Amino acid sequence: MLERPKADASLVMLKGTINGCDNKKPVAASIIVTDIATGKEIGKYSSNSSTGKYIVILPAGKNYGITVEAPGYVFYSKNIDIPFLDHYKEIDDEICMEGLKKGTVFVLRNVFFDVDKATLRKESEAELERVHEILTSNPSINMLISGHTDSDGNDDYNLKLSENRAHAVKDYLISKGVSSERLSYKGYGETKPVAPNDSPDNKQLNRRTEIEIVE
Repeated sequence: MLERPKADASLVMLKGTINGCDNKKPVAASIIVTDIATGKEIGKYSSNSSTGKYIVILPAGKNYGITVEAPGYVFYSKNIDIPFLDHYKEIDDEICMEGLKKGTVFVLRNVFFDVDKATLRKESEAELERVHEILTSNPSINMLISGHTDSDGNDDYNLKLSENRAHAVKDYLISKGVSSERLSYKGYGETKPVAPNDSPDNKQLNRRTEIEIVE
């Protein structure tokens, strides 16, 4: 029997279901939790193969990278920064896994840059290594790397910043042995928002790096 943490515990319960985007069927997936500050894996969980349901318990006071992996799918990532709490909290996240095929687009939510720069931070390496692994395991796949910003600042500046950040991701993968012919990049600045630029959380969603499988 599953027992929930006490109501006054300084914990966050991340829970929901993991399904395939195309067929809506439950996915048996691995859920890897990483401490962003150290890059170390601190926990590994599994979703229920029959229902797709999962539960992950996260102590407060850390910044976590969540990665969901399953055979035949591109990985799904999420960043959860949990401040110190004096109470118990639940987060529901229904996860849709995209198939590993041409046309699939996925967001690198655990790739970070220095403020107003295209310098990749060390905390990005774990996520970029997963992209590298896809390319290594699937030699026929090519990728388009796209950079996006929120609407703050000058339009031309944002366009150039997004292009430079996408280029930095390409350069990282090339440094790991991926042929430059398999990678292209493009900056879109603030022209393709996924949410209104009306709150810090929505602006964070718009500041993103995306990967599209193009071959």
